[in-house]
Amino acid sequence: MSCAELIQRVEAVRAPFGQERSIKFESGRLLDERILLSLHRSAFGPEPLAGVIALACDLGAPAAVVGAVASALPGADIVHFGYEGGQDVDVCKVYFEYAKTADAALRARQADRVLVHRAFKWDRRDPQRVAVTDYFCRPAATRSDVVGMVDAVAEAPVLHRLLSQTMARATSRLPSFAPMVLEVEEPGNPRKSLDINIYPAELRLADIADLIADVVSGLSVPPDRWAATLADHAGKTLGHVSAGRGRGGEAFATVYFGIEAKGEVANGR
Repeated sequence: MSCAELIQRVEAVRAPFGQERSIKFESGRLLDERILLSLHRSAFGPEPLAGVIALACDLGAPAAVVGAVASALPGADIVHFGYEGGQDVDVCKVYFEYAKTADAALRARQADRVLVHRAFKWDRRDPQRVAVTDYFCRPAATRSDVVGMVDAVAEAPVLHRLLSQTMARATSRLPSFAPMVLEVEEPGNPRKSLDINIYPAELRLADIADLIADVVSGLSVPPDRWAATLADHAGKTLGHVSAGRGRGGEAFATVYFGIEAKGEVANGR
């Protein structure tokens, strides 16, 4: 499997979609064969369940994921398909985004946490290895609350600086900036991280290159790999910054960037 193959499969739906790349940093390695493709549920027609299941099965989704799609799709406005590969990694993903529900809760400043995404991720080499990842927002969260969230998940100083300083630079660029902050958890394992959406600030990947360089050093990632990746993507719009603890309790960070409109409408066909 590859990012290019996932793109081909999503293009076969013959509908517009969004495309976003990302880079993950973890102990001793950098993973940049990562992509997320986003379709509105209407792309699959008036009865989208069959189409979503068909695409998930085409990506090798195990029975547990196929069965879960039927319960996860109702209420979802957007379906994301993802791939992560390289260095003994071959993982496919399907996310369900409950955008309207989350937007309504944000406008109402609801006190309780709201589920924004539910994702299912499976190892194509061992399809029985399935992770369920939930992404929650706190609609009434204050800046002080966000600081507390960063303190709770970013135990490594380099990760704390990455999250806090990225938000500070976004606020400097856009003083009214109020980031969408998602708390990320996986039942049954230590996974706990934050995902901060800073697209509105229009920063570039190069604008936080120094913070990422600290992460590279702190996690013993080969610096030449990061230098080559930065050279390719320095000018891309920075989208999300994520950091915290992975499934085994290990420190990690991920940066998402360069979202683009793709598909038939985007291409004028």
